[in-house]
Amino acid sequence: MTQMMKSVLLLLMPKLGYALKLTVTDDEAKDFVCEVIKRELRERRASNTKKKDFLDVLSSVANEAESHEVTKDVGEQEEEDHEHDAKLKGHVESLSSYKMAPEEAETYVVSQALVLFFAGVDTTSTALSLVMHFLSKNQDAQDKLFAEIQVQQMIGMILY
Repeated sequence: MTQMMKSVLLLLMPKLGYALKLTVTDDEAKDFVCEVIKRELRERRASNTKKKDFLDVLSSVANEAESHEVTKDVGEQEEEDHEHDAKLKGHVESLSSYKMAPEEAETYVVSQALVLFFAGVDTTSTALSLVMHFLSKNQDAQDKLFAEIQVQQMIGMILY
């Protein structure tokens, strides 16, 4: 089945796609990306390295859930307000009482990173495709952009 047909089927009939175990991504590619993320997480833990990126944010959330801590960013008052506003008090496990096993934490970080990676690839490719399309239809805009790029290159602002 072609990739386009899978995508359309999953979009229009997700339950059928799930029942047929269809995926949009190639399993080998997905496994490779997952292993790269896991390896990076292990190396950061071993060396106690912080790179101030999204993996650090995801890791800190997972670590809080592992250690059963709640930061001031997710205060009890905000939690109570949310539960009250949603009228779910007593029906949903609160954030402060949730505890995550270490293997769950790694799965959480990897799955969130994959979602963000694929969402970013899709939006970036769509944006670039639209820019190229509109530039191809508008010669004046192409010329203006080219002139701006040349000026920036001459003054040393473009280093690649």
